[in-house]
Amino acid sequence: MASNMSLENPLSPALCAAAAGVLLHLGVFIRGEWEKYVAQLALLQVTGPLVVLGSLVAFLGQPLSQAAATAALLTASFNVGLYGSISVYRLFFHPLRRFYGPTGGKLTSLWAMKETFPDLKFYVKLQKLHQDHGDFIRFQPRALSINNAEAIQDIYGSTSKCTKGPFYDLDYPGRSLHMTRDRKFHSQRRKQWDRAFTSRALSNYEKRLKEHFKYLDLRISENMGKPINATDLCEYWGFDVMGDLMFGRPFNQLKENKAHFALEMARKAKFIGGLTLYPYWIFMLLQRLPIVSSLRLKWLRWCRSQMEQRRQSKPEVLDLYSYLLEDSSAEKAGDANNSATADLDALFDAELAIVAGSDTSSATLAASLYLLAKHPHVQSKLRQEVDDAVAAAGGELSYQTLVNRPLLGGVINEALRLYPPVVPGLQRLTPPEGATIAGRFVPGDTLVSVQCWSVQRDPRNFPQPEDFIPERWSSMPELALHKEALIAFSTGTYSCVGRPLAMMELKLAVAMVARRFEVAFADPAESVRLFEESPGWQDSFTARVPPVKVCFREREKRDLA
Repeated sequence: MASNMSLENPLSPALCAAAAGVLLHLGVFIRGEWEKYVAQLALLQVTGPLVVLGSLVAFLGQPLSQAAATAALLTASFNVGLYGSISVYRLFFHPLRRFYGPTGGKLTSLWAMKETFPDLKFYVKLQKLHQDHGDFIRFQPRALSINNAEAIQDIYGSTSKCTKGPFYDLDYPGRSLHMTRDRKFHSQRRKQWDRAFTSRALSNYEKRLKEHFKYLDLRISENMGKPINATDLCEYWGFDVMGDLMFGRPFNQLKENKAHFALEMARKAKFIGGLTLYPYWIFMLLQRLPIVSSLRLKWLRWCRSQMEQRRQSKPEVLDLYSYLLEDSSAEKAGDANNSATADLDALFDAELAIVAGSDTSSATLAASLYLLAKHPHVQSKLRQEVDDAVAAAGGELSYQTLVNRPLLGGVINEALRLYPPVVPGLQRLTPPEGATIAGRFVPGDTLVSVQCWSVQRDPRNFPQPEDFIPERWSSMPELALHKEALIAFSTGTYSCVGRPLAMMELKLAVAMVARRFEVAFADPAESVRLFEESPGWQDSFTARVPPVKVCFREREKRDLA
């Protein structure tokens, strides 16, 4: 009797399967966000055909070979219906259909991944698209890259109705100040973070910073006149500083002249992170793989162990943890969640401080050293400015001495402008009713961003955009027509809370190097090639910094008070 129920003509069921795929798209997937459920959806894609196969054998009595062929046909038909419907909709009926974009980008976010591989320089391709096709580029099915200074306030400003997009669910259910879409949680957490970056707090951190400058000075002095990769020194310095400020003790990379576990883990993660930055749902999927999840858990366990050790100590000089995490219980944060959730939040905030705090500062210091080596006349002028400032302060090199020095600030701003430490545009989601951005209406539930690299190198904002001109930030304002287009620290409600600390670190570090040493390329042509071309400045959210091959020569001995 079972044989009478076999599917002798599979054409009709195949058409039904295709129709089911179309209906699933139009009735379900066309609405809402599905990124958080990518693992479950991938599992259904794998198990669905197996369920069909088993049903054909068990309930319809088909032989295994015939059932396998039928299941394959039904699965293929379903996928043709589902993905065909998605493709037709995205190309011809999507609310963003009138915005220019490459066909591949309109169809799938995998196009961005293809364009990113292998050099991690998708930002260069986006810049070229903007130059050729205007301020609005549809580079993913529901995402626009916008290259217009007016869009910055419309998207990121404190009065903007745009909210964080699904990219910020990457750590879900974990959350931190940065990786959360919950406005209430962010507001509560931001108050804690703000306390950690007051003038009083910075004065405590400065004492700790100077200890690390001594080791940076030592490492440079040991290699005087020899070619050296300054990028390594900058990364050691950045991680040592944040380890000290967050956990009450440094990682001792400068002292021991070797990379710490934390830095090695960060380096390994950057290539995969860069490849999956735009189809970020792939990163969510990869985190479910045993080899990836084990590395992620290893990293988080290490962060937790550092937190637990810090909780047992009471440093004489206050560190970032003192302000940020000792009052992070759920009750004091104003959160109704239990203490376990609050502890998990604290863990992800600690990770944020270590990675974001060290990566951005070390990348900008490396870029500053590269630019000073490339432009020795600026280096000489900067040295004179620092010497004069220290002399006027009675020989003391301090942040207060340097805070308003125009050329020093200009050098750092130009490094941030030309080589942003956070390369991609930060993702935001337009409200359901849509929003007017840079004078153009953008439909609701659209992912929008302003790309740092493009807007900061746009001649409408910064004439002679490819040139390193620190004076554009002081005595030559005609070369900075829209200073607000420098968005390395973002702006508005979600701007970088650590900006005051980063600027203090960078001003002290750049001034110390300029005052103590002369920096020059070991091989000018090779140094420029490495930094500008291959590998060049790579995008893995925070920058993957190329080698800075330089030689240091000592100046006159001075007291580094």
